[in-house]
Amino acid sequence: MSTPPVAEVSPAWADYLDLDNDVKPYLQIPPTDTTRDVALQMYLDMACTWTQSYLSRPIAPTTFFRRFSGWSNFTGAYITLPYYPVLEMVSVVEYWGLNGPQVLQIQTPENQAPGPQVYQVDWLQGYLIRTFSGLIQRPWFPGSNNIEVTWVAGYDPIPPDIKIATLELIAYWWRSTQQASRSRAVGAAGSAGFGSDEHNPLWPGIPNRVTTLLETYLQFGVG
Repeated sequence: MSTPPVAEVSPAWADYLDLDNDVKPYLQIPPTDTTRDVALQMYLDMACTWTQSYLSRPIAPTTFFRRFSGWSNFTGAYITLPYYPVLEMVSVVEYWGLNGPQVLQIQTPENQAPGPQVYQVDWLQGYLIRTFSGLIQRPWFPGSNNIEVTWVAGYDPIPPDIKIATLELIAYWWRSTQQASRSRAVGAAGSAGFGSDEHNPLWPGIPNRVTTLLETYLQFGVG
């Protein structure tokens, strides 16, 4: 039985923090205290999802599949992957009409052997460049949705500023909801409310220190 094709779907953002090793120490909660694990895990899931949605890019290594159309002009040598940085190229398949699929290989300056169909990767910016042997770019084979790409994007290891920003988001929501509601001291635990100067009006409920740490990772464009 053949394996069904990978679906082109919206990304399901994965967690990149650990409850016991990251979140509890940051909140100064003993690892042996499991009474609030369910609620803490919900905040962890929320913060990881919000951060990746805000940045429009994966933080945890995530596998994607997309189809692209090939073009015959000079600019048709490039395919822009919507999610990067690229950690791994799983497969690139180019369909040549009635001649069927062609499995492409990554070309490097060291690997110049003639014969296989090849492409190059800009790992940081997410570009795929179709090439001839000899490092000469060429257009991708023209067609509609005839290029299938499976790749892994994200960070490994996770940058520390992203981890701190996400932990700060978890801490803010935890202290201003769970702890404040338990102590009945909303003003003390959540003194910087949603309408305070500490928050960007575009993102109420998100402290400025969180968005400031994430600013250099913002990705603009299609996704």
